[in-house]
Amino acid sequence: MNIVLVGGTLEALLLSAELIKDHDVSIIEIEAEIGLPVHHPGRVIDRSLLDQYMDSEQQSFLKLKTNEQGWGCRWEWIVKHVAHHSARLGVEFFTRTQILEHRVVDGRIHLSLNTSERNLPQHLIADKVIEMNPLSRTGPGRHQHIWTPDSPQLYDHPPMSEWFGGVVSKSNVPSQEESHANLILERSDGLVEFWWKTPSTWRPIGGFIEQCTTELPSEIESVSFDSALQRARSYAKKVLK
Repeated sequence: MNIVLVGGTLEALLLSAELIKDHDVSIIEIEAEIGLPVHHPGRVIDRSLLDQYMDSEQQSFLKLKTNEQGWGCRWEWIVKHVAHHSARLGVEFFTRTQILEHRVVDGRIHLSLNTSERNLPQHLIADKVIEMNPLSRTGPGRHQHIWTPDSPQLYDHPPMSEWFGGVVSKSNVPSQEESHANLILERSDGLVEFWWKTPSTWRPIGGFIEQCTTELPSEIESVSFDSALQRARSYAKKVLK
């Protein structure tokens, strides 16, 4: 089969690595780069799982540090290295690409594309198209994929809710317990991530280096590299039935 995944999320990359074993797989990303912007906690529970996707030198970029709630790390580098892994396996990437039409003709899916990359095609024909991101997601200039006249297959996300995140220097955190954060993840680069499931009025000395509001799985147990990998592998089996 020719399978197109829309949205360059970590789970899309992990899913592509499973599907490419037996199928042709492409990933369409409306942003200029896979994995950006980064709106996800850098969290790994079982560090050995990373060995399947990156070597020890690549893992050094993650700035891993053990914490009570798992290994803290730079999530953007996890995404980058897993993207490299998928590319080596033969997954094709279409960045800066917007879907203008999604039409089913004789059992196959025809996609009309708008891309700023000259070497990319304007049309794709696929057997399956799977939307990996929420349909409200927008790219540069607030561009959105146009899912008409037909609807895509949707990836099985767990129940989602709004999370609030902030990154600070460890030297500017007098007491992490005072934050009442649901997740606290220190990295070996001297930065600490704080994540709340409800808005927080707590502020560190000197303020936050970065802040974001994003949609994540509602349960903390589902917010990690490990849970993303489990969901991707489970979904791959469903797709291949």
